[in-house]
Amino acid sequence: MKGPRPHPKEMSGGDLDGDTFWITRHPDLIFEKNEDPFDYQDQEDEAYNIQLGTIVQHTIKDVCNFFGEYIAADNLGLIANSHLAFADQLEKGAKNEKCLELAKMHSVAVDFAKKGVNAPRLKRELRPTKYPHYMEKKDKSIYHSPTILGKLYDKVEHYSSNLYINEEEETVATSSFPYEYFFINGNDEYMKDARIIKSEYDRDIKRIMRQYGIKHEVEVVSGYILKFTSKQYAKESKIFELRNEIIHAYRVIQDKYLRLFWEEFYPLADESQEEKVKWSEISKKLTWKNQLDTFEFYDQITLSDEVKKKASAWFHITYEPWKIHINKYRKSKKKKQNIFPNNQQTNQSARFNGLFSFAWLVYPVLLEIFDQNNKNSTSNTELQAKTKKKKKKKNKRKDISIPSNNSNEQM
Repeated sequence: MKGPRPHPKEMSGGDLDGDTFWITRHPDLIFEKNEDPFDYQDQEDEAYNIQLGTIVQHTIKDVCNFFGEYIAADNLGLIANSHLAFADQLEKGAKNEKCLELAKMHSVAVDFAKKGVNAPRLKRELRPTKYPHYMEKKDKSIYHSPTILGKLYDKVEHYSSNLYINEEEETVATSSFPYEYFFINGNDEYMKDARIIKSEYDRDIKRIMRQYGIKHEVEVVSGYILKFTSKQYAKESKIFELRNEIIHAYRVIQDKYLRLFWEEFYPLADESQEEKVKWSEISKKLTWKNQLDTFEFYDQITLSDEVKKKASAWFHITYEPWKIHINKYRKSKKKKQNIFPNNQQTNQSARFNGLFSFAWLVYPVLLEIFDQNNKNSTSNTELQAKTKKKKKKKNKRKDISIPSNNSNEQM
């Protein structure tokens, strides 16, 4: 890339040690101007002078002394928190004099372990007396911050509180889902294999959940691990690698069962095609995202119906236990209402522990089944509406009284 200096250096310190970059051309997200870089020359000069005055030969005693000094003088966290709190509440924000002074101290504290120059202790005037609510300083005086960081924090908090709703709300929300639109006739011939394959898939998913201490299936599938957002993991340096490890482990499982679904159709397809389709070549390119191309191939031949039957069987095996659970919950709720008419019910937990992601491994086929059934349902509804309309017209004609000839003669 052409420019006065490399873009990574412009965006950060220039070191590409796992830094993640995101590029956009959206005009609303591009800065109107670039700020001039902060002047850290005083810190550089001080570090250079100390290096000149140090003895070249060091003993293990020097290392131990420096380690003790480092622990005693490490105030990087205090400086960073003070800077954030003052930037949130003071006029001019990060450009306030206190923030600029803290920024210089932060620069020194960051390089303390490498350069041996420790930042001065925080003076009283550089210690905030109150903190914005998003910093979660429960042992300090806090205020509700109106800044963008405060608003983002509130959004996340609101989302987190609604992420896992109670069982009653969950049952109501999912009971209206159009399950019947994903069922087609003939799927029973694939049901036995689907049951075996799903039990193996669930076992693989639960193994990942146990290995990494993950509570919910959706975390494994999405790669968004909730516990990694907690304070416990805030200083964990290997979160990025651990998250990628979990994502990779799920992708391996995903690919394994995708191949189990599609593989059996290829030998049959070879016989009806002029050019031989080799599964060994297709399987190398097959992924969860691009399987739509694979389905489009089957949509052009007679095997399309068989593919749909198998996908419908996978859906049936996944969601039939959940439908049974919903019906049981409704019945138990009615019984409780009869026993406890004043809503004085016991909170007996009967949470469903099944996994749902198995069905959606072959999402393009399921969506095709849904569209097909939805279209048929709409056509039937329209036909019924037209039939009713015709019947109404006939009934109206019968009800209209026709004047007799006698009345005309009288006039």
